[in-house]
This record gives sequence, structure tokens and C-alpha cells, in this order.
Amino acid sequence: MLNSQAEGAGSRSITGMEFKLLGPLDIGGGIRLPTRKAEALLAFLALPAGRPHRRDALMGLLWGIVPNGRPGTA
Repeated sequence: MLNSQAEGAGSRSITGMEFKLLGPLDIGGGIRLPTRKAEALLAFLALPAGRPHRRDALMGLLWGIVPNGRPGTA
């Protein structure tokens, strides 16, 4: 569910959002992301909710295999 409130000229505050992650990514409110990589990043960050994500997992998602197993050298 997408709840927004007008704040000023051309700006909105979003208080809630619904994501459907099974099948094609569907973001409530008709929001479209520019690339499949952006969709993958949003889905990755949305699950699991409230838990931290490992940097190496994020780098693997965005850029493939991490060289030498060391994220700092990518």
C-alpha cells in the first residue's frame, strides 16, 4: 500500500509501500524502475525486512562474483 501526503510544491512524503516480489516485481502506486538491476536491488533490500544485508551479497547481486572474495577490491 502506498500512502503519500503532499508536503510542498512538487514533493511528497511516502509513509508506506507495498511490494509484490513473486513473479515480476510490482511496486504499489505504479512506480517503475529504469533497469532490471534497480528492480533486483530493491527486491534484495526489501527482503528480509528489518535485517541487515551483507556487502558481499549486495556486490554479488549487482556486479557478479566478487574478485578474490574481497569486496573492498571490487
